[in-house]
Amino acid sequence: MLKTEFISIGSDLNLAIEVVCELTAKIYLKEDNYLFTKWIDLKCNTLEQAKQLDEEMWKKPANTLLPHQLIHAGDSKIRINIGYPGTKFSKDEDRSLINLSPDFPLDIKHYNCYYQMVIEDGSLLREKAAKTWTLTKKEGFEPEFKKW
Repeated sequence: MLKTEFISIGSDLNLAIEVVCELTAKIYLKEDNYLFTKWIDLKCNTLEQAKQLDEEMWKKPANTLLPHQLIHAGDSKIRINIGYPGTKFSKDEDRSLINLSPDFPLDIKHYNCYYQMVIEDGSLLREKAAKTWTLTKKEGFEPEFKKW
């Protein structure tokens, strides 16, 4: 069954990007009992957000180099890919999805692990994340809710 976690990360989008960098490192480096997968897909809400995440991943976490790219770069050997609306990730096996977008991912069944970032803005993003939680349950998954 697909491992599914909704992770509450506060109300700040910049903090959310930091958390995504840290979580990606934990998966990539097999730390803290996170399930290692060969490929890690990071789905952003906009191209601008994807570019911001790309820049932060070169700096964070400190003293760790995570080989990554914006998905449109097209290097099939890079295992960490950052996507945004209109882009498609590979359907190769052994994948994790970290979703910064509050929307339910349509291709979720191609993944081993699904991490949904929940931005607690008290408004639209939180409401969309709640709808995504409902859709996840409707799909038959058993999501866990955690605070970062």
